[in-house]
Amino acid sequence: MEAKQPGDQLRTQTIGLDVSFHEALGSRQEPYHRLLADALAGDARRFARIDFVDEAWRIVDPVLQHPNPAVPYTVGSWGPPAATDLAIRVGAWHQPEPRVVR
Repeated sequence: MEAKQPGDQLRTQTIGLDVSFHEALGSRQEPYHRLLADALAGDARRFARIDFVDEAWRIVDPVLQHPNPAVPYTVGSWGPPAATDLAIRVGAWHQPEPRVVR
């Protein structure tokens, strides 16, 4: 498997799946260490642009402001019958078939 090496450079290293991260690549940074360091350095690569954030809120906010009521359905099913009505607008709902692994 390829794993990103610790640090700021985008470099990968092939490691086996049976080895620990620390043994293969060294110690990891504390949570948010790199994120905070990038913010202080003015490096915006790990942050969303404001136009992206605004567009995401434009799409999501109406749903949050006017949520549809929850529709109960049978445990283990693919959802309530009302879900079919939603899928009609995009063609239809595809009912997945269980795959048999041999």
